[in-house]
Amino acid sequence: MPFTLKLLGQDDLPITAHIRLNAFDGVPAQRALRPQGTTPETLSWYTNKHIHEFLNDPGTFFVGVRDTESNTLIAYGQWQRDLAADRQRSEASEATKKGKENKTDEDKFSPGSNAEAQSIFWGKLAQSERDFMGETDYWHLHLLATLKQYQGRGAATMVLRWGQERAREEGLVCYLDSTADGQWVYEKVGFVKGPAWCLDLRPYGVEHLNCQWPMRWDPRSKS
Repeated sequence: MPFTLKLLGQDDLPITAHIRLNAFDGVPAQRALRPQGTTPETLSWYTNKHIHEFLNDPGTFFVGVRDTESNTLIAYGQWQRDLAADRQRSEASEATKKGKENKTDEDKFSPGSNAEAQSIFWGKLAQSERDFMGETDYWHLHLLATLKQYQGRGAATMVLRWGQERAREEGLVCYLDSTADGQWVYEKVGFVKGPAWCLDLRPYGVEHLNCQWPMRWDPRSKS
């Protein structure tokens, strides 16, 4: 398999934004959250989001997989060293900002989003994470995306193993959230799922009950 793993730099982030949008294009939840689909404005927004996170959070790492035959970046994951003390400072800072800014939900999400659906979706996901992980330190896989034509060929596993090795070195666990379609990838490398949370997408024009599961990997496991 001619794939190699590398830590990505700022110049790679426009490509990660493209991979993200390609990988989830047509997924029911994405149709509800971003009903206008992918536009140049959406791509620009996600590129700027990735660059901001790369530059402003020293605990965030963009890890990419490259196809050496075509010299193409085909997959990436966004791992973050998620420490309880940092979360507490971040929450306090966000609370202060909310008191000073008149930022609407529309400002928080990519162009063409359904702001109500986005706000409910991300709120439920964040609550699930807090309930499942509590006040522990962990490595958090915020996103894992592979170009559609390369899915199922092992790139995702390479990104997962990178985070697991960092967690093992530091004696921490790993956390991610998964849809039903992605669970087998994570279970294959030892992740164990917790209780599901679901969101009915029918109020947002999509006939689908979207369910997701928090998942945890412990370095003391055998994987």
